[in-house]
Amino acid sequence: MTTTKELIIQLKEARKQKGLSFDKILDLMKQNGDYLSKSTLSRVFAKGSEDKSFRYEETLRPIAKVLLDETISISAPIESEMDNIAFLNHQVEVKDRRIDLLLSANVKLLDQLLYLCKR
Repeated sequence: MTTTKELIIQLKEARKQKGLSFDKILDLMKQNGDYLSKSTLSRVFAKGSEDKSFRYEETLRPIAKVLLDETISISAPIESEMDNIAFLNHQVEVKDRRIDLLLSANVKLLDQLLYLCKR
């Protein structure tokens, strides 16, 4: 098992060895079906970030998949089933909001299309 601190150090070393920019890492993550903001990525690679707290599933796992070509097991997993359920519920809420946004955008586009077709 690896600690979060050790994992962040490994990620920094792997990025340095591979010479990858933040944009390239984000592109590779997108190809894997993962998403992380550029600002979050820069916080992970910032000086002294080893001593900060990052969520493994949301932040470190996608970066590890790209830079280390694997998913690392860390020694501080989700502490209880309730935390796991809360995390999954949060993920569902995030996905629901995104679906709602996409649906509302599609409705607006369809309304515009119908308006243009009636002309």
